[in-house]
Amino acid sequence: MGLSQVPLYTVQAQPTIADQQLNLEGAGRFTIVVDVEAPESLTGEFERVGFKSVVADRLAGHGIEVDEAETRFEGEPYLYVHINAMQFEGGLVPFSVDLRFYEQALVGPDKRILAMAAIWDSGAVGLVSIDQLRYVRASLESLVDEFAGDYLVANP
Repeated sequence: MGLSQVPLYTVQAQPTIADQQLNLEGAGRFTIVVDVEAPESLTGEFERVGFKSVVADRLAGHGIEVDEAETRFEGEPYLYVHINAMQFEGGLVPFSVDLRFYEQALVGPDKRILAMAAIWDSGAVGLVSIDQLRYVRASLESLVDEFAGDYLVANP
């Protein structure tokens, strides 16, 4: 097969905003799952913030109701929050905040496998001093606002 006969495919490394909004169409109630990875020196501060409540309250402010049950059942959609932070000498704290919406989707080459898949995601990274940890929460709030905007576009 010569080069002129090789099929060309468009490859997209990341979905567009419109694609992510479309993915959220028809999404119903969902739970919130929070995963924080941080050294013990930061864990207490982060526990005081109550990231799950921050997310739920922020979504409620946008008119989006979530299932606040503590137990999530297999196959139920959920909004996954992952916060990762480290602390360096001198009080610097690099962090990342990732937000992903998972829902059951048909995957695989022939779309026959039902699995949980991230259908929307966004994230942020930052570097703050130990006395500026509020910016971790601010980053999360910004991402939740972004998700809420896309969710409401897809589900008016």
